[in-house]
Amino acid sequence: MKKRMLLTIASSFSFFVHAQVGIGTTSPSPSSALEIKSANSGLLIPRITLQSTTDVATILNPAISLLIYNTATVSDVTPGFYYWDGIWKRLDKSTASAGVATDAWSLTGNTLATGNEYLGTNNYNSLTFKVNNNAFGKFHPNGGLALGRGAASHNDNSIAIGTNATATNSNEAVAIGNAANGSGYQSFALGINATASNNETVALGRTAAASGYRSISIGVGATSSNNNALALGNASVASGEQATALGTQANSSGQNATAIGYQATATQANSIVLGSSSNANNKIGIGTNTPDERLHIVGSVKIVDGNQGNGKVLVSDANGKATWTDLNAKKYYGEIYSNSNTALNSGAVTMGVNGVNFGVTLNSSNIQVQNTGLYRISYTISLRKNSGSVINPEFYLGIYGSEVAGTRTYTSVSNGETKTISIVKLVNLNAYQAIGVYSNLSDSNTVLLANGCNLIVEFIK
Repeated sequence: MKKRMLLTIASSFSFFVHAQVGIGTTSPSPSSALEIKSANSGLLIPRITLQSTTDVATILNPAISLLIYNTATVSDVTPGFYYWDGIWKRLDKSTASAGVATDAWSLTGNTLATGNEYLGTNNYNSLTFKVNNNAFGKFHPNGGLALGRGAASHNDNSIAIGTNATATNSNEAVAIGNAANGSGYQSFALGINATASNNETVALGRTAAASGYRSISIGVGATSSNNNALALGNASVASGEQATALGTQANSSGQNATAIGYQATATQANSIVLGSSSNANNKIGIGTNTPDERLHIVGSVKIVDGNQGNGKVLVSDANGKATWTDLNAKKYYGEIYSNSNTALNSGAVTMGVNGVNFGVTLNSSNIQVQNTGLYRISYTISLRKNSGSVINPEFYLGIYGSEVAGTRTYTSVSNGETKTISIVKLVNLNAYQAIGVYSNLSDSNTVLLANGCNLIVEFIK
């Protein structure tokens, strides 16, 4: 009995001294605590069903470096070897043979076995790439993508590509180019420092800016700052609502206004402007490649304003506004005359009979015009002295009695004499003014002869 105890104590002392255990070998390596040798069997690690990489319930108080084989596919774990390092970390498979398909990607390239292999994550976490420990790429599971130093994108389907490109404020925004910024919902900014800052805006070109709702800016420095505005061309500006600026430095600030051409400016609402008013060399050609006037048209022109008609011509007013006009309709005229002898009386001469007329109003002693314009006015007076001494009557044109300068006529009539006097005068008349012939004296012995007196008014322009 004593001998057995001595052997046991001696063996234990030998074990603690050497501190190596060999299985299948009598000479374990001095560098190992345990060495196992076998030609036809292996080491079977405990098989555990983990619930996640943070599972501390399946194995209570796991020790650092504890090794197990997980058999479950659940949460963020899949079958394979795991060790405990505060969480369960998977031991990825690898191979010493370069070029053979493995879970680790080789710096010299990989041969894929099925084509289904991939780089990425298996859970709802972003994949981040870094260079010199600085983030250069980020892929979010919900569609967010950022590529470039300092690039940042919203997690929900937004894209930022380029140094300091930003698409962080809204969903589905796109910013491509250094310092490009797509901050509006479904906005698109493409170009260095391009900015699309409102919903559904588009900015294409260096420093292009689209800040109005659904506005579009295309060109270097193009700017659209109001709802549905469109600026197309370098340094073009569309600042009016629904405004359009097409061309280099074109500017449209009026609501619904359109400016087309180099330095064209449209400030009035609902206007369309072609070319710059300050550049006399701006010329527009239709049907010609070499226009020599502001507007040069080769071919027929059709102008419809509702008044067009056969034989009509375009007539301009004082402001240059043209309308289709029937020149025959502009021939306003009228005549009044006498058909009986009447005594000479001072004041308005009464004719009494209406002659032919168009576009005027005939009265017994005057003619009233309906349209403003220049008129040719003539009158004829025939008179006879039946008795008494000589008289010197004078006649003139008057507008409601006010004498028209340069229309007075003079005569002298002795007993038994007949005299006829007449004059033609151009007079500017306003619409609804009435003009007549006036006498300066009365004489009961002198008569105005039947069919010898008349007043005629004719419109010139």
